[in-house]
Amino acid sequence: MVPLVLLNGISPDGHPSVLPQERAAGAAVAGHLLECGHRAIGILGDLPEVAADPRRSVTIADRFAGVDETLAAAGVEPARLPVRAWAPGVGYEGTHQLLDGHPELTAIIAGNDSVAFGIYQGLAARGLRVGRDVSVISFDDEEFAAFQRPGLTTARLPYQEMAQCGVDMLLGYREAGQVRLPMPLILRESVRRL
Repeated sequence: MVPLVLLNGISPDGHPSVLPQERAAGAAVAGHLLECGHRAIGILGDLPEVAADPRRSVTIADRFAGVDETLAAAGVEPARLPVRAWAPGVGYEGTHQLLDGHPELTAIIAGNDSVAFGIYQGLAARGLRVGRDVSVISFDDEEFAAFQRPGLTTARLPYQEMAQCGVDMLLGYREAGQVRLPMPLILRESVRRL
């Protein structure tokens, strides 16, 4: 049998796997907004079809569960806009839809950085400034997140650490099993304290 370790996924056969701690990351993202005084929060990027299908993702539902649990514990009911895919165009169009229905929003949680990049453009088109008028926070820490102006605050997917952990399992340096690794919150200037 060929040794196998899955990264960012699981199998019905119980193969060893390395996953990100998405629920904790969702809690950290929502918690950061709450700590900064935000209560009028929008969520742009729920993927209900993907979250409901473990063949497509075993962690996306955890991401939003962490957000939802944290906001609910603080008594915050977010405005939500579910989408079919994550892309900048979705973020752009969704920003207009969210703000048309909820102009009071002070912060938007993006499903991932790609959606957040579109949110930046959607806010600019409305004459609003990221991190001043509306805070934006996200997940993944794609390379371009640091180069946005202002820099995007985001929970980093630990790709390198997941790969290292998987290799360690394959080589026998670490016991094979299911491991979840933290997604650190990378603080930049896209979130302001109210």
